[in-house]
Amino acid sequence: MGADINGFVEVRKNNKWVKLETPHFSYSDGNDEMPFNWRSYAMFGFLANVRNESESKCLSHCKGLPDDSDYLESLAYDTVFFKETIRENIENDGCQSSFLTLTELIQFDYSELFFDKRGKVETSYYAFLGEDFFTHIHEMKQLGKPDDVRFVFWFK
Repeated sequence: MGADINGFVEVRKNNKWVKLETPHFSYSDGNDEMPFNWRSYAMFGFLANVRNESESKCLSHCKGLPDDSDYLESLAYDTVFFKETIRENIENDGCQSSFLTLTELIQFDYSELFFDKRGKVETSYYAFLGEDFFTHIHEMKQLGKPDDVRFVFWFK
């Protein structure tokens, strides 16, 4: 059974994290509101050590969903669609969840080489993650200061 990534981008405005509502990220079939929206175990391993068969470095082990998300809080009170908070729905489904700021995404040295144990080849993180990954990081840079932009995500 495969794993998929789900999530959204938030931008901090007036000291509150607000979900990006406008489609912003480039895909060959159009725009999408969520970056990194494709199945890539290389990327999953790198972002949060999920399905990390390549044994790459990871930016951060899953740290759960953020406590200060206005979007997640708003869903907790939307009784039409959710009887529990989205946090409980995600965690009760056994999903692994996390979030990364743009700062965390851009401070890594992607030119670093490592031995990809799945592909059995030495490669850079840039080649390992692929051009689309970096297109989305570039697009996130257009949204605000690196500490004020984050990607909230979970695997299912």
